[in-house]
Amino acid sequence: MFGPDNARVYGRWLGERYRRTPNIVWVLGGDRNLDTRRHFETVLALAEGVREGDGGSHLITYHPTAPFSSSRQLHDEAWLDFNMIQSGHFKINGDNWQLVRDDYARLPVKPTLDGEPCYEDLPVNFDPANGYFDEADVRRAAYYAVLSGAFGHTYGHHSVWSMCEGCYASTSFDEPGAFYIMHWRAALERPGANQMRHLKALIESRPYLSLAPAQELLASNLTGASYRVAARGDGYAYIYCPSGLYVEADGDVIPASSVEASWYDPRTGARTPAGIRDASGKLRYDAPSSGRGCDWVLTLEWTD
Repeated sequence: MFGPDNARVYGRWLGERYRRTPNIVWVLGGDRNLDTRRHFETVLALAEGVREGDGGSHLITYHPTAPFSSSRQLHDEAWLDFNMIQSGHFKINGDNWQLVRDDYARLPVKPTLDGEPCYEDLPVNFDPANGYFDEADVRRAAYYAVLSGAFGHTYGHHSVWSMCEGCYASTSFDEPGAFYIMHWRAALERPGANQMRHLKALIESRPYLSLAPAQELLASNLTGASYRVAARGDGYAYIYCPSGLYVEADGDVIPASSVEASWYDPRTGARTPAGIRDASGKLRYDAPSSGRGCDWVLTLEWTD
């Protein structure tokens, strides 16, 4: 349907049509690979047409396939205002922090976010026999991304993106089954959906624009399902622990004589005080609970 010539014309028409509409971000691509020269030329022409039409009044990005970022093929394109990641739906205990951290370190500097992480109640690797992503999985993807340098995050639910109206075996919605497990209206109140508000509340509770990845805060780390990520801002730091357990923080990198700690619960938004200690040497903090679904954020604050 599209080639470089008509894609440019179509992009220009779209850009002109919505030039004065403020709430638009242009997301090029359709979850498909850029495999051929014609694919690239078509997308580049579409982007140039949109930019000509809207005069630069809206942001433009690109939706990649999983598990990749738009930066893999398009980072140096002048029209690409920020990178989009699709970490995807292939496995539990995901590690989208790696994709975010790679983008965060790229030059020229461009913002990035995970535009398609695992969706709540979607079958793992698209097979109901593998079970379903739950609220623990979507929380993990969200906190991993934001504390590794993403400028935002996308939450998704399997029945909402498809506007599914029940339990069906496939995207054809023509026979009952276990690929979709609920009506989209019920999905609006799923635990993971409601718990996203606590991430927003945590991030907005401190000066957000000073927040940056800070793995140097960790005196030690674990691997795999228990890998921790850390970020710090002006006078504070967050360390996300997907399995609870404990944190060993490096007090020597904290620019203060003392530090006040608390545990933030991603399920409820509640805080549990963890004491005030001298900011020196290895500081160990034991999480209130541990195991799958027992993720916590250690919050450190200092004033001098």
